[in-house]
Amino acid sequence: MDSLIHRVLKAEVWLWHEERLEVALKVLAVASFQLILLGAPFPRVSNRQLVRRVRELAPRTPIVLRVPPDQMPPEPLDPRVYGVTSVAPKQHAESVLQAVRRTLLAR
Repeated sequence: MDSLIHRVLKAEVWLWHEERLEVALKVLAVASFQLILLGAPFPRVSNRQLVRRVRELAPRTPIVLRVPPDQMPPEPLDPRVYGVTSVAPKQHAESVLQAVRRTLLAR
């Protein structure tokens, strides 16, 4: 994904990936990022709880929530429902890249 983002955005990108929520929250407690790509779902945590926990540690960082395609409604999902900057389907690279591009270029 990092090389794909680099090719599309023509920018240096550093991605940090964590499989476990507890570890990701510890990283967010000590580091800041320009953008958070938040892959949902996490076991035993709803999407809203997930975003809320990340927001507590990174209140001003834009979040692009990536959800499984089968959880995306047929109509565009208003990101404010989750309190994020954008929502994009996982496994659909172009949608994720568009969301990242819009978010980073808006800053």
